[in-house]
Amino acid sequence: MTNGLTRLSQPDRSTLFLWGFLAVLAVVEAMILGARLDAAPLRDRVPHWWASVLGHSGFILPLAIAVATGTLLLLLKSGQPLSESFLDSGILPPQRWWRWTLAGHLITYVIFYQLAVFVFDGDLAASATPGRWVVALALTGLITFGLWGATMTAGEGLRLARSLTPVLPVGVAVGIAAWGAGQMTEEWWGPLRHWTFWVVRHSLAVVVSEVVARPADFVIGTERFLIEIAPRCSGYEGIGVMGVFLAVHLWVARRDLRFPRAFLLFPIGMGVVWFANSLRLVALIAVGTWVSPEVATGGFHSYSGWVLCCGLALGLAAWANHSWFLTVPGAAAAASAGGSVTAAAHLVPLLTIVAITMLTRALSADGFDLLYPLGVLATLLVLWWFRREYAGFRRTCSWGAVAAGALGFMVWTVGASAPVDYGFDSPLRQGLADLPRGLGVAWLVWRVLGAVVTIPVAEELAFRGYLTRRLIAADFESVPLGQFTLLPCLASSLLFGAMHERFFAATVCGLIYAVALSRRGELSDAIGAHAVTNALIAAYALATGDWWLLG
Repeated sequence: MTNGLTRLSQPDRSTLFLWGFLAVLAVVEAMILGARLDAAPLRDRVPHWWASVLGHSGFILPLAIAVATGTLLLLLKSGQPLSESFLDSGILPPQRWWRWTLAGHLITYVIFYQLAVFVFDGDLAASATPGRWVVALALTGLITFGLWGATMTAGEGLRLARSLTPVLPVGVAVGIAAWGAGQMTEEWWGPLRHWTFWVVRHSLAVVVSEVVARPADFVIGTERFLIEIAPRCSGYEGIGVMGVFLAVHLWVARRDLRFPRAFLLFPIGMGVVWFANSLRLVALIAVGTWVSPEVATGGFHSYSGWVLCCGLALGLAAWANHSWFLTVPGAAAAASAGGSVTAAAHLVPLLTIVAITMLTRALSADGFDLLYPLGVLATLLVLWWFRREYAGFRRTCSWGAVAAGALGFMVWTVGASAPVDYGFDSPLRQGLADLPRGLGVAWLVWRVLGAVVTIPVAEELAFRGYLTRRLIAADFESVPLGQFTLLPCLASSLLFGAMHERFFAATVCGLIYAVALSRRGELSDAIGAHAVTNALIAAYALATGDWWLLG
């Protein structure tokens, strides 16, 4: 069986990559909203009918996650009839204006997020015109979603909708069935929570020194934060959802799977999702104890289970497609054949940093990103995963790159001043002061490692290695590294600056790194210059006490 992606041209791959990026972006944005917001309390705070409607809107995000997962499961098996009709419909390259719609989407999402925080978590009841805030939230949400959709369909328009016609309705049906199964099974059995309680109790003992446990009423946690393991939290909701998704995958991939071996996916999937749910409860207690009880009992409790369950379902389906034990001979090799991963090797490390940073900051308190090391570790794993794609890069660094890095340091620090709302201390200093000394030193080591290693590598791969060349030609691999063309270099540097709080200084630094790259045509020079800049900034911040420079 031939992998459908091998038939795609370069414009086709560009469009598919854009769709993949937008899908990941949507998941990250939804996770941030879900982890930060809880709609239910709005019903008690605001005495209006629309508050009751909004208070019951918590099911929308889990249902949307389930529908997206069901659709992805149908498209996961390249070569199946549904995905073949999708790929064979023809794909056009993205139009130039997709960048503007994406920028507009990101801007309106920030506004939508701030409005949502005010409506759901703020003092909306004290407002003289609460309805206007809700209308503003709804309009901003529609604009945000519309701009995301406009970016998604930049190269397709109505043809994309027509090509998805065989898949999307079935995906919606699968998602609704999985969501409904979760609602039914969570009410069927309560005895499983005894086992869930046992796993949570013993797993939590590894994380915290003193566990507070009351088995009689299924209450467990720490002295600062306690939860009750209700029947719906025992794992049966995830079991119902997983069962539907795995049944759909067995049908879609029936030609490639070995039966009856493939039926082993059911006990494997249900066992994995139940155990993962128990670990999720441990994470919930940890968030409530060390980060914020409001975050733990709000969106994190409501939506993390759905994200976890649907992610595990997709992961098990992908694993089954590549398992020699579960697939017929030759199917796993065919599933992994074809398709260039060079663009992914350039962009996925940065996307990993952005996604995990957005998530960890949403879970952080007082502006101190306690979970920052997770982003560094995840990025290192991604770089290791794509290590073969980097085999052709030279690992040398010139003195010119070191000088460029020093110049970037001067650009970044000359005239820089701390934000006025920091007062005497930055959130980083305050956050470190609240940690034990050893843990604080370890956090700083990870912070410096991220600044000097993972961030320079990921950002230079994306901006100088990919984006600058991609702005010159659609086939970016045909453009030599270091080819200096003014407008592409300026555009990529402006986007680089937009990712940083100090836009002008970051843009100038981006141009400096582009010049460093152009001297020898070696990406290692841009990475080295960037690393030198960040190393000098870190050393300067630690030496002078200007902690805000480290973020």
